[in-house]
Amino acid sequence: MPAVSRLVRGFRDADRPIVHVVRLYEGADVDLPRRSLIESGAPVVRPGSAGSQLAPELRPPGAPLDVSTVVIAGCNYPNCPRATVYDASEHDYRTLIAADAISGLRRIHLQEAGRMGVLHASSDEILRRLSRGTGVDASHVS
Repeated sequence: MPAVSRLVRGFRDADRPIVHVVRLYEGADVDLPRRSLIESGAPVVRPGSAGSQLAPELRPPGAPLDVSTVVIAGCNYPNCPRATVYDASEHDYRTLIAADAISGLRRIHLQEAGRMGVLHASSDEILRRLSRGTGVDASHVS
């Protein structure tokens, strides 16, 4: 969470857009690894539960929409980030993985993403580029 929080603050300070995505589990639409947990009644990311809300330090005050680059952070790989990598790449967004801000990320995942033109950097490197005003151009990091 500290790396994700730094990224969120840096992007907001640079007046760059952030999209928060939370997958809600309800009914039978649950992936297999979590299905028995949810079916047992666990209140994990159910609509209206505390787990369905963004962490307080990530809640946005506003949301601009001018987007050309997607920086992926704050998820457990390979669940949500992998799909986001594919979707962003498919829609011609420059795509960058914040390698220290995703749990479960392995070198093989970065190699897989790299074959699609998706690059990675540490959250500190991403923030340095934002603070220099050069933006987060995924073509200039590795």
